[in-house]
Amino acid sequence: MLRWAIFMVLTLFLYSSCVKKPLFPDENTISTNQYHGILILNEGLWQQNNSTLTFYNPISREVKKNVFYMVNNQILGDTANDILKIADTLFIVVSTSNTIYKLDAKTLKILQTLIIPDGGDLRKMVYVSPKKAYISALTGQKVWIINPSEMQVLSSFAISFPEEMKLVQNKLYITQSNYPPNFKNKNLVVWDILSDTKIKEIVLPVENATHLALDNTQNLWVSCTGDYINPISAVCKINTNTDSIEKNIPVSDSPTHIRTVQDTVYAMNDNGIMRYYEGITTPELWIKKEFFTEFGEVFYNFYFDETLQKWFITTSRQFIYDGRVLILSKTGNLEHSFVSGLNPSMIIQN
Repeated sequence: MLRWAIFMVLTLFLYSSCVKKPLFPDENTISTNQYHGILILNEGLWQQNNSTLTFYNPISREVKKNVFYMVNNQILGDTANDILKIADTLFIVVSTSNTIYKLDAKTLKILQTLIIPDGGDLRKMVYVSPKKAYISALTGQKVWIINPSEMQVLSSFAISFPEEMKLVQNKLYITQSNYPPNFKNKNLVVWDILSDTKIKEIVLPVENATHLALDNTQNLWVSCTGDYINPISAVCKINTNTDSIEKNIPVSDSPTHIRTVQDTVYAMNDNGIMRYYEGITTPELWIKKEFFTEFGEVFYNFYFDETLQKWFITTSRQFIYDGRVLILSKTGNLEHSFVSGLNPSMIIQN
């Protein structure tokens, strides 16, 4: 969906938990080469080779843009789609460049690079172990299996237009999107990571599943965007023990990204952020985009930081100007904002 939106914009433009909370560095240590804070992955524009990485210190509120280039003296590449942290290592997946970077989390220096020449637009990465990780490839219509320690390709298997993936015990759930437009796809693949075989396909009530989230009882929530032209949209709840649909909640205005905080489900759409919890029949509009954005600015992605107990909402400015990161309290009050990069999307705590 994002690639299609960017393609349309370019065309118009051309033609017209029991874990100890980590301590953040104080003002005296921010100047050292330790990137302990928040990292924002900025996608850039498709085929423009201008993805970047931004560092934000939540104590001093210092922002360092384009830190990947500053540290490694090379550009990140074309359309960065995913970033994840495993222990002291970061992985960044860059789509059109078909590149996976392995970085030292403290210094952001490149440790290893894996380029898959026939990658097929790499999208999302799921880490299983030091010897196994999965990476979805949208237009390549496959999922790659790699060894993240050696940064080597092991194998791949065919999946129709895979997008996001989520690991629950020994099962990998893979969304299949409507790409290109007019392609109809309602299935959610359930994959056995021990035997690397397909367990089943769950037929969703609405087509074009894009994003996944797990709640505190390991139920899987799926945002189903629907058809691009006349969308009928929904948020679905999957019981991961039985792999059956427990809830189908119709929603309006095509939900995209979806998050969970304990037992509450949050979904982003064109109007803002909806939330759903037991006791209400339909999702309510919790954060209204119009109260937080400027002219030509839209919500792009969002993330809840458990340590800081803050919401981070990224924005895009007409897909061609640097977007912002909005920082909100847990109850939804705006506390701070800063400019990050072009189409800021993924956010992690480093």
